Amino acid sequence: MHRWPSCAAVLRGTFVLVALGLTPAASHAAASSEFKQPNAYAVVVGISQYREEVIPKVPYATKDAEAVAAMLETQAGIPRTHIKLLTDTKATVGDFRNHFGDWLRMRVKPDSTVYVYYAGHGTPNPKTGEAYLVPWEGHPDYPSGLYPLKELYDTLNKLPAKEIVVMLDSCFSGSSGRSVLAKGARPMVIAMENPLLAGGKVTVLAAAGGNQISSDYDKAGHGLFTHYLLAGLSGEADADKDKLVTLKELYPYVRDHVSETAVDELNREQTPMLLPGEEALGSRGSRPLVKVEPGVGVEPVVTVPTPAAPVPKVEEPKPIQEARARPYEAPRLTGKDMAGKDGAPMALVPAGEFLMGNNDGDSDERPAHSVHLDAFFMDKFEVTTSRYGKYVQATGRPAPPYWNQMAHVSDGDRPVIGIDWHDADAYCRHYGKRLPTEAEWEKAARGTDGRKYPWGNAEPTPSLTNFGKRLNANLNYYNDRLTPVGSLGDGKSPYGIFDLSGNVMEWVADWYGDGYYQQSPARNPTGPSNGTKKVMRGGSWINDALYLRSSYRYRYAPINRDANFGFRCAMDAPT
Repeated sequence: MHRWPSCAAVLRGTFVLVALGLTPAASHAAASSEFKQPNAYAVVVGISQYREEVIPKVPYATKDAEAVAAMLETQAGIPRTHIKLLTDTKATVGDFRNHFGDWLRMRVKPDSTVYVYYAGHGTPNPKTGEAYLVPWEGHPDYPSGLYPLKELYDTLNKLPAKEIVVMLDSCFSGSSGRSVLAKGARPMVIAMENPLLAGGKVTVLAAAGGNQISSDYDKAGHGLFTHYLLAGLSGEADADKDKLVTLKELYPYVRDHVSETAVDELNREQTPMLLPGEEALGSRGSRPLVKVEPGVGVEPVVTVPTPAAPVPKVEEPKPIQEARARPYEAPRLTGKDMAGKDGAPMALVPAGEFLMGNNDGDSDERPAHSVHLDAFFMDKFEVTTSRYGKYVQATGRPAPPYWNQMAHVSDGDRPVIGIDWHDADAYCRHYGKRLPTEAEWEKAARGTDGRKYPWGNAEPTPSLTNFGKRLNANLNYYNDRLTPVGSLGDGKSPYGIFDLSGNVMEWVADWYGDGYYQQSPARNPTGPSNGTKKVMRGGSWINDALYLRSSYRYRYAPINRDANFGFRCAMDAPT
């Protein structure tokens, strides 16, 4: 089972450390046979939330780490057992030393490819000018608990790998962004270079200069550096169109796009660096990093989607073209609502046809087509923190991210967030339910009259749905961004189901398929039999109105988590 979002990338005979601070997305195909790397190993690190509350969060770090791990498994052909993914509490200074050192040293051979990815804060030592990575429990006031870049370079150079490439989307000046400062210290220019680099195996691709900030790029849901790194690896950097991306192509692509976007959109300077210098590309830059294959590439996971370019309409097959919404009829069996084993009230959605998809929507929403579903029950409300807390206590399953932001009494009626697909699926199954299919979710939201939103065709307003709020890493999401489930009654669906638009995105059971509607069955469709991403529906508190329509399809790797990810359950109705 695919567990990580992926992108098409491979680095042969190369050791790659990607130190990023963000999150990302996935490709739809397995690694090409010619890119299998049975002797390759990877350590992938992402730290979004640190133990010390005074250290700012790095909003996209864990998501980027998951994406890189997926890339290495599915596109670079590295066996999953050869990849170590370390996030948040699993990324301590001890974990750094164990995995960068012992774990790799015991496995790497002269013909091995090794990848290491780091996503999180950097910090300078104000007395010595030395640069450090900040592990989960680290604090800039106490250098003994930090991980020196010098130690990293030294450790990597001792490995028998042919070549090592380090990519750092972390900064060390202390000027904000992905860097933090000791108390009383001032921002400073940090020299990330090290004499070990000149004659060693390590090539470093850094997100920013020693006195610059490594920026988040909220528009794309990535760090700025990572956004263009993934775009470049997906084929944008393939300058000679030979379907291979080399470091010689990737570095200038990332450098130019990051520096231009930083000035034009973020009003700051950020220029990626190559160490020990661009002359290293002469001897180290020609090895292929990525094989670009037709239909395979990185599609960035964007928490805040940007409008897609208009897609030329294509003529649909006649039988599907003729599908039309029926005049709306009030649900006939809503008096037979019930409660699930978790105590959550559930509404009955009766059997029958409805219009699924949208001929005026994105390409993956087309064509609109008639679907017949058997009767089913759907939770009236998104699963709340109160119900999820009881589940955690009963099963011992780890609490999700952001759990410590929540006051268990006053926030008990908010939807639980930070949930990945596996969490949602396990919860529903524990209570004898399941995740709804994509078709079930859309019918529950739209009814039978083909309406655009759960409440009808009127555009969203704050009285109908919770939407259009800004992302901010310093927020308490439960208090500042989420609304109590069911509190916006005017926005409920025809079946009396609440918050199917906005508040949190909701996982459904189906794998995502871009062209699935072209071939989906007319009765009880359940999505493709396999894939790399799961579908999410409904939009959330962060999304604009454009992305709240009930036919809009989101897709994320099943292990992705975020502050706007939640779920609700469904179950079959007795026949």
